Amino acid sequence: MVVLMLVFLLAGAVSHADVIVKSKSIVDMGGMMSSQSDGVDNIKGDKSYNSMTTRMTGGMAAMFNKGKPKEMVTITRLDKGLFWNLDPERKSYKETTLEEMKKQFADVK
Repeated sequence: MVVLMLVFLLAGAVSHADVIVKSKSIVDMGGMMSSQSDGVDNIKGDKSYNSMTTRMTGGMAAMFNKGKPKEMVTITRLDKGLFWNLDPERKSYKETTLEEMKKQFADVK
């Protein structure tokens, strides 16, 4: 319930987005795995809301999750230096600071 409230409150901040980008991706790996992803990015200044739904459509991966779609949501607030990754199915989220993100990228070098 808290996650859904967080989504609605923060999504409202970008409901009048400057830019809306819709995307669709289809991947076919020769019968082993096929997937389809649909996404929407709402961007307004230093705030963004990204929703991506992925469905395994073929191969062994589709058998394991029975074609059930998986939704992931990312909310970015650069003005606050925060990122939230939401998992609506599990009703959970992970908060990451901009400093933590910078450190992760620095460690990759």
